[in-house]
Amino acid sequence: MTVTEIADEVQSQLLSLVQIAQENVVDAIERVSERTRDLWPASTTRFANRLPDAAKLVDRGFETTEQWLRTQRQFAAKLGDALTPPA
Repeated sequence: MTVTEIADEVQSQLLSLVQIAQENVVDAIERVSERTRDLWPASTTRFANRLPDAAKLVDRGFETTEQWLRTQRQFAAKLGDALTPPA
């Protein structure tokens, strides 16, 4: 196995572990939310209804991050080109 293949395998396993952990966190939050829903006062619910849509905020944040990553990728590629000696 090459170093690149080992790195790819480790990255794949790490991503799987992160996804499992994230699923467990979401499941736990959903259970807590369901069990405590009736404990919150009505005023809290009225306030919560005024909050921005979480999905839209997440999408906006990831769109911004993707733009930054594209810019960084382009920068790194240009830097690599600049550092490559001419043939």
